[in-house]
Amino acid sequence: MSGLLEIIIVLIIGGVIYQMFFTTKDLKKYNPNENVAPEYDKDNYITPPKEKDSYTPEAPQGNKTPFGETLVTIDEEKELLKRTSILLGQDIKGFDDFFVSPKELNAMCLIVGATGAGKTECIKTLLEYALTNNHPIIIVDGKGDPKFPNEYKEMCDRYNRNFKLFCCEADKSLHYNPLRHGQYTELKDKLIDIFEWSEEYYKNQAERFLQGVFRVLLLSEAKELLGYEVIDLQILIKAFSIEVMENLVPQLDGKANFMLPILAEADVKAVNGYAGRLKTVAESELGELFVDTQDPNVIDLMESIENNDIVFFSLDSLKYSVYAQMLGRLIIADLKTVAPRFAGKDKQIYTVFDEFNVFASEIIVNLINKTRSYGFRNIMGTQELADMIINGDEKLLRQIWGNTNVKIALRQDVSASQEELSKGVGTQDLYKTTITKGKSGENQQMSDSLSATLEEELYYKARDFGELTIGEAIVFIKVPKFRHARIKIRMVS
Repeated sequence: MSGLLEIIIVLIIGGVIYQMFFTTKDLKKYNPNENVAPEYDKDNYITPPKEKDSYTPEAPQGNKTPFGETLVTIDEEKELLKRTSILLGQDIKGFDDFFVSPKELNAMCLIVGATGAGKTECIKTLLEYALTNNHPIIIVDGKGDPKFPNEYKEMCDRYNRNFKLFCCEADKSLHYNPLRHGQYTELKDKLIDIFEWSEEYYKNQAERFLQGVFRVLLLSEAKELLGYEVIDLQILIKAFSIEVMENLVPQLDGKANFMLPILAEADVKAVNGYAGRLKTVAESELGELFVDTQDPNVIDLMESIENNDIVFFSLDSLKYSVYAQMLGRLIIADLKTVAPRFAGKDKQIYTVFDEFNVFASEIIVNLINKTRSYGFRNIMGTQELADMIINGDEKLLRQIWGNTNVKIALRQDVSASQEELSKGVGTQDLYKTTITKGKSGENQQMSDSLSATLEEELYYKARDFGELTIGEAIVFIKVPKFRHARIKIRMVS
């Protein structure tokens, strides 16, 4: 039996060797031209039977869209965003574009940046949308650096925008009349808070007399008798006197009899003291700039907003510290009076108050609170958050902080400002893992144990605000959706 098995094995091995080495094969190469696939016939196509409990998705509906067209849609959305929002810069980590919408700015904006951090360039970028879309812009610069208005005028010329400049150089400045518009109470409010008051009694006395004088000056009979068309600072000063009013009232045929009890109860010291303050302004080297010459170039904020002008007030707070403070407050009061005239007109009005701590007071907080519904986008800039702490009082800082939606923080050099901004952005919840080494078990072998705890952590540490380079900013927006980023500001020229 074993011999037969050996013979079979030898024959198999011999057969394999013969097939491998002593036979020839006719290898036929495949030619696709000679093998044509049958045409597809949907009527003759048999669908495999559906298995029990199987799922077959429905066929896609609608028109076919080539894959490449999806890129076009993305580009179109990005272009739409560029046309309707402000490209502020790019995220320094992912290089994603960071946009700010006009609607977000309508809830007001605060920019802080130490000297040389890039605050002025950031303001230019924020205003580019308004500049190119023919929206009115009012800029009040408390620093008074001539470089800013000169550069901005060049940008306005490039876009064919009407530019008006008021500055502390009489030969380069246009005239400005903040008293052209308003009822007598509105006009009184414009002027009463531009000065500081130490005693409420004298303020109340001056305020009552001032309101009465404006009421008289608005009478057509008074205009005809005194020979003026509009009230300006010079006209007011001439009339702001108890003696002048006592002589004028009887000549107005009873139309100004409301002034008689005011004259009878007026405090001469209070009236003369306020008159002296007004004369100090009018008799300065810049006093002539408040004369209304009726020239079309006289700055009239209501008219400029209607005409979509760009008005730049450059206030030299170094050379004229008291004057700059007074004028800044006057401009804000003028805007506050003008704002309600644009209710329901669907205008976007961009205002900038750079170095606003020069003229900061309750009046600027009122402007922020009350002009939003009239289409104002108020942008305030200062060097440090600490600049808004006046004589140790943080009231103004808290009011500005609580009433601004968009906050742009460039480099901050004061530690108190850094800490305030760090806390202001807020915190996030993070799970932190902890690995503990120890002995366990009967044999006391070394082992690792892992635990996780939920902790609150600041989005940005205080030092992050001090380490920002030129043109870098940390931006955070509260509404309509909280978002934040560390970005490189896009420069415009």
